[in-house]
This record gives sequence, structure tokens and C-alpha cells, in this order.
Amino acid sequence: EYVDAHPEKDTYLGYGYMASQYPGEELERGPKKERLDEISPDKPLLVYSFDGHGAWLNSKAFEYLGITPDTPSTPGGAIYLNDDGSLWGTLADSAMSLTSTYPMNQENVADGLAAFLQGLNALGYTSIFSPPGNGFFPVPYEGYQALADRDELTMRVRGAGIVTSWQTDEDLAKLEELKKKYDSDALRVIAGKIFADGVMDNESALLSEPYADDPSSYGETGWEQEPLNQAVAAINRAGLLAHIHAIGDGAVRNTLNAFENAIKENGERADRRYTMTHVCAVADEDIKRIADLGVISALQFLWMYRDPLCELEIAYIGEERAMAMYPVKNMLEAGCIVSGASDGPVTPFAPLEEIEVAVTRNSPYPGEEDTDMHRWPEQAITPYQALEAYTKNVAFENFMEDLVGTIEVGKKADLAVLDQNILTCDPKKISDSTVRYTISDGRIVHEG
Repeated sequence: EYVDAHPEKDTYLGYGYMASQYPGEELERGPKKERLDEISPDKPLLVYSFDGHGAWLNSKAFEYLGITPDTPSTPGGAIYLNDDGSLWGTLADSAMSLTSTYPMNQENVADGLAAFLQGLNALGYTSIFSPPGNGFFPVPYEGYQALADRDELTMRVRGAGIVTSWQTDEDLAKLEELKKKYDSDALRVIAGKIFADGVMDNESALLSEPYADDPSSYGETGWEQEPLNQAVAAINRAGLLAHIHAIGDGAVRNTLNAFENAIKENGERADRRYTMTHVCAVADEDIKRIADLGVISALQFLWMYRDPLCELEIAYIGEERAMAMYPVKNMLEAGCIVSGASDGPVTPFAPLEEIEVAVTRNSPYPGEEDTDMHRWPEQAITPYQALEAYTKNVAFENFMEDLVGTIEVGKKADLAVLDQNILTCDPKKISDSTVRYTISDGRIVHEG
């Protein structure tokens, strides 16, 4: 419909396809280019996947970007080919960086961000951490800065720059530039983002044991251990947070090795922060390492019940391993620091739903909360522990513990006021709470 309605455009860009909606081999690799060729046979059309780990191109888009069957993939990525060697139609994980020159309309970015942030304010957000998406989705820093300059930024924004294995030095130099350019209370670049593996739903998450449906595959990583060690140490020396995507237990272990090495190389620093995000699968012995090293685990609680993606994980790694993911209670009992994260837009920006799942390990959605969609309910945590994850702990993760995260004299008035006490209400009703007020820096930015 959009292509037909806009014949004046030279290129088309979309977002949100789900490989799970397609049959056969397309379920694993993503849909074929011929589907898009039918829609736009003579102009480039590119669609990114809903989870940020795939790109779907028509023939003209491959041609526009200069991607051929002979183009080498970046480490940790894949350019899928047909059996005859021709292009299938999708790029996976780091190979999506090959689309970085594809036109993205920057008009009205600040106004678009303003509307987006108002939506987050309505959900109780007073701060966000925004990393680049898989090395190619840029963080719209100029748009955020424009809002800050107009005194219209309704929350504190902390961001990151990407660090890849194939151009590490260049990425670290760009990160230093971003850190210098954006360094205010409202908008600050604080982190280097690294992807230590892919995702479970295309079998690129790095595991210590092979995938059940493919005993020859352990997943993928774009990093050898020593280059990862050196990149993390360099990020730490720059006074920045090393923020690492690690889904499989193999990636978690490699990441912990890198953190441990950085501490040895750089010594204990007052400004050191190490964060792993996702930490879906983790070995028992590595839980203790996470605690001993003071690593922050930024977890997506909305992933921790038996949703449709869980069924896909069961197909890939077997029910026993899939149901044993996210051992949050064990992590807290071991002394780990756990923070809450949405991973939006992959999953909804919905902290109250996430807190409910943390407490119930069941679906928070109407019509589902009374059904048995539990995943390892013994790993449920208390409402107070979940609340800490989304306030005090995430403030610490983002170098803001002296500003926000707890209600104390001398800290900023960044507050969300709810219509009920989520620490004492029926846990299955936590997500029914209404945000009555959101206050940012003492200003009411949302009134419900």
C-alpha cells in the first residue's frame, strides 16, 4: 500500500517483519527477496526485522547497496544464499551493517522523538538508555540534542556507540567523539555497545552445548576472545560502560572472561561499569562469577514466561534448557546486580508488565494471566526486588546513582506516581496500575 501510494520515492524503507510468519526454510532464514520484488520490482525496498537481527531486501536493494553473492559477510553475520549460489533475500545479525548507507529520512526527527518520549512518559519513564541497534540503527543524538536545546527533553537520555570486531579502532575513536560531543545532564554518551552473539530465534545465540535440531551448531559470535578482551579494556580505560549483548551461555562466559581481563589490565576503577544484557542462558558457575566481578545484568522480564517465542526456543534447544533460562532468583541470592530493561522496540516499552512477569513468571496480558504460561516459576522474585531493578539498579548501571534511582533529599525529582501500591496488590494486577503522574527534573511531564 505504501509503495503504491508513494510512486515519487526513489527508495523504500520498512520495519517489523517476523520470520515466524513464513513457512519452511523461510522460518529460519527469513522471507525471500522475490516476495518484495513483486511489491517493488524497479526500486530498492528494504525491511528490517522486528527484533533488529535481520534485514529483508528486494533485488534492487541488493543492487543499490552493491551486495552480491560474492560479498563477504562481517564476523558474526550471514548473507543467506540459495542452493544455486544466488541471493536468498535476507541478512542476519552483523551483516546488517552492510545496509548502513541505505537512505533513512532524517526530517522531523526531533518532533518524532518528542512524540515517542511522551509515550514513554505516560508509562512512567523518566530516563532511558539507548544503544545503537546491532551496529547499524543509529541513535538519533541530533534529534535528542535539538529537544534539549529547546528545553523540551522530558527525560534523561544516556546513549552508546557501537564497537565492532572488524573496525574496532575506528569505532573506539568515534565513541570518544560521541562522548565529548554529548556530555550534559540531559543527554550523555556513556557506553560502548558490543554484540557477543546473536539471538536464539535464528540460532545465532552462542551456546556451550549444541542446538538440539542441529548438533553441529553452537551458534555464532563475531569476536575471538582476545580481541574482545582488548575492546572491553579500552572501553573501560575511556571511563565508559562496556555494555555487551550476550544471550547464550557461551557468550555470557566469553563476556565474563573479557570483564575479568579488563579488571586485571586496568585495576579497580571507581568509574568502572560492566553490563551484560539479556543473559538468557547462564551456567550455575558463571552466576557466581557475575556476582564476584560486580557485573550488572540488564534483563528483559517480559521474556520470562512461556510465550510463543519460548515455544520456538524449545524447538531449537529442547524443553529442559528452554525452561531453565532466566534464573533471576538464583542470581539475586548469589549477590548479582540485576537491572530492568525493555529491549524495545523488540518487546513493548512496558515496565509495569515487566515487573508483573518478574513476580509471576506468567503472562501479564488479559485473557492469559489466568492460564498456565509459567516458565520456571520458582525463579520469581519479590515486587520490591523487581522495583529496585527498574529504579535503583538501573540508575547505578547508567552512572546516575547520585542523581536518581531512590527518593532522597538532594537527588533529582524524577518520579512516577501510580494509582496503587504494586508492592502489596495482587501480583496479577500490577500491570493494571495507572501512571497518575510522571515527574522529570521536578516538572510534571505526564498527567494521567
